Amino acid sequence: MVAELPVNQFPIPEPVLRYEVPFADALGNAEPGSEPWRAYGQHQLWIGRYPPDAPPLYVQELRPEGLLEYETTEFLLHRVAAGTPYRVTHLMGFWHVSDADLLWFQIPRAGLTYYLALAGGRTNLPGNHGIVWYCGECAHEIYRQDFEHVGHTGRLLSQIAVPVVDTFNADAARRRCPACGWEHPPAYAFTPLDPTTPAAGGLSSW
Repeated sequence: MVAELPVNQFPIPEPVLRYEVPFADALGNAEPGSEPWRAYGQHQLWIGRYPPDAPPLYVQELRPEGLLEYETTEFLLHRVAAGTPYRVTHLMGFWHVSDADLLWFQIPRAGLTYYLALAGGRTNLPGNHGIVWYCGECAHEIYRQDFEHVGHTGRLLSQIAVPVVDTFNADAARRRCPACGWEHPPAYAFTPLDPTTPAAGGLSSW
C-alpha cells in the first residue's frame, strides 16, 4: 500500500507552460509564411511554415568537440542548452548564445514543414545574449557583441541583431579571421519566410 501524498507537497521550481498558445491555428494554416515572435509568460514562440522547395532549416551547434548539425526530414524536437552557440540555417546568418534554453521543433506534414522555436521558460534569468561569428576554417571567434538584460530572445534575434549584422558586413577586415585569415561571407539577419520574402533566408547557400 502506498501512502497518499498531500497535493503540491513539493514546489515546482520552474513555471509550467500553461498559456493559450495558438499551435492548432498555426499548424492548421496551409499557407507558407511565418508568425511573428510572441511572448507567453516566460516563453517566446516563433512559428514558420515552409514549402518543400524552400531551403531546409536545421540547427547547428558549435560544441567543444566540433560542429554538430541536426539535419533531418523527419519529426524533430531538439533542445539547445543555455550557453551553447547555435544558428539555424537559412534563417539566421549569425550565431546566438543565450542564458536561456531553446526548443526547436520540426514537424513535416503534407505540403509543408512546420518549424517552431520556443525560447525561455525559466525565472530570474537576466536575459543576456551574444551575437557571434566564427571562422569557417578553424572555428576561431571572429566578431562578437554581447547584450545584457535584453530579455526576450525573439526581440534580440529579430530586432537588436539587425544593426549588429550591418556592422559586421560593413568592413571586410572585421569579417577576417585573426587566426588564419579566412574571410567570412556577408551575414544576414533573422529572415523568416513571409509574403515579402520569396525565398527562405538571406543567403541561399547557408
